[in-house]
Amino acid sequence: MIHRFIASSLIEQLWGISVCHKKDQGQRKVCGCAISKDIGVNDSCLHGCRYCYATNSEDVALKHYRSHNPESPTM
Repeated sequence: MIHRFIASSLIEQLWGISVCHKKDQGQRKVCGCAISKDIGVNDSCLHGCRYCYATNSEDVALKHYRSHNPESPTM
């Protein structure tokens, strides 16, 4: 399982929702990131952001996009 981290306070500020503030134990002492779980698939985003951690290859992302079946019970 891949874990990604984001500051829980930022989530609350941006979306106006309450979230769990459980701190990830693997982060620096002063880090404000909360533990989270990534539900995505690597090389699946087509937005082309230059510093995106999720997409290493735009060609592979396009291949995944083209093979996606919206009727599938899984992502």
